[in-house]
Amino acid sequence: VQAFADPRGSAIGETSFLVEDYVPERLDADVKPKRTALRSGEPAEIDVEARYLYGAPGAELEVGGTVTVRAAAEHAIPGLKGYRIGLTDEAVEAVKNDIDEKATTDARGRAALAITLTEPETTLPLEAEIALTISESGGRGINRVVTLPILPKGNVVGVKPLFEDGALGDGQIAAFDVVMATGEGRRLARSGVKWTLSRLQRNYQWFFTEGRWNYAVSYTHLRAH
Repeated sequence: VQAFADPRGSAIGETSFLVEDYVPERLDADVKPKRTALRSGEPAEIDVEARYLYGAPGAELEVGGTVTVRAAAEHAIPGLKGYRIGLTDEAVEAVKNDIDEKATTDARGRAALAITLTEPETTLPLEAEIALTISESGGRGINRVVTLPILPKGNVVGVKPLFEDGALGDGQIAAFDVVMATGEGRRLARSGVKWTLSRLQRNYQWFFTEGRWNYAVSYTHLRAH
């Protein structure tokens, strides 16, 4: 692209840019999971229906993509809204993989996928982000993304703080509601459950690198009850 102040003179400025997608989309697709929440250890079953924008079914189109399993911002266990599940300070590294087996749409533009999930070891709730690409030969493929929560396989303990904003003033009492339930939300009775109240001291380690100061935080366990 060149800019001219005088059409007969030299350009007063110019720039270049990369055109990646110059073929307009010709497809649309509906992506429907068979379940709104996945069970741990089971594949994600997804139905795809593709069609051309002029109305014909998207027949014989390749469907592939990636799946990413990561820590979820909130769990999806029914009946436990507001309860915290797992160790909240646990670090979880997301696992991203290509979908093993690509599918091809049939004459009606439909395809069914059973996507295997690789779940990281963690106590925290997980979710699966499934990014599908429906491709057409000689044209432009389209992308569709669906995110599904993963219900834990075993039993969980949920803890719900009964004070606002996660903070207490001096002399206030910290009250909690604690439940045990299955991954589907069925409450369980359990005796002999132990709990620990720990006092943690936050420590800052300062260091100087690349011309500026920065810090790392660590915690010291002082006592437990």
